[in-house]
Amino acid sequence: MNLKQLMHGEYLTARLYKYNHDTNEYYNPVVFKYKTYDDTQYREARTHPQAGNLSSKFSLSIKTTANIDVEVKDKITLDTYDKKMEVTGVQKLYDVPTSIVNLLLPKTKGNVPTIIHLNKDDV
Repeated sequence: MNLKQLMHGEYLTARLYKYNHDTNEYYNPVVFKYKTYDDTQYREARTHPQAGNLSSKFSLSIKTTANIDVEVKDKITLDTYDKKMEVTGVQKLYDVPTSIVNLLLPKTKGNVPTIIHLNKDDV
């Protein structure tokens, strides 16, 4: 358990499945803590690609300070939703307001938050 993540409010657990571009397979999962990032937190978009068929697409953004390497095409499973979602965008927030954690431990890994967009088309 990383106490710094608890100080940032990252209590939820997820599993990251790294994508191997050479073999087109996923590695074993890496467990990390996160918190939701969006204002709406969890979205469901419904479309009718064919007449009579209703299709749903779920999207979400999460924020973490875990020391993990996330790339597009990786998969993440959230313990709260139990769905495997594809990473469609990754952003590092370098201009975050200074917190007490950053002041006390400025060179510690994980001080730069990462926003991970899952199943989003418009990232």
